[in-house]
Amino acid sequence: MHETPRPTDATNAPLTIERVVREMTAAELEQAGIAADYWPGGPTYYCDGRELDPHERVLLPAVDPVPHCNRGRTFIAPEEN
Repeated sequence: MHETPRPTDATNAPLTIERVVREMTAAELEQAGIAADYWPGGPTYYCDGRELDPHERVLLPAVDPVPHCNRGRTFIAPEEN
């Protein structure tokens, strides 16, 4: 599944990546504050005291792929004297 960082709304909100809980790495689970208990029938995931569905989607913080100074504007190089 290809995931691209995207703003959560039209304001200056932080960028996030949407991930499916069962597809997350151990580092991503830790970053999201999700604990996993591993049982023979498969893992059980918990976050903030509630059980999560393995197919549930969560948001993780993302790094902005576009610098704040270049938001799709045409770049015009400064003139050299």
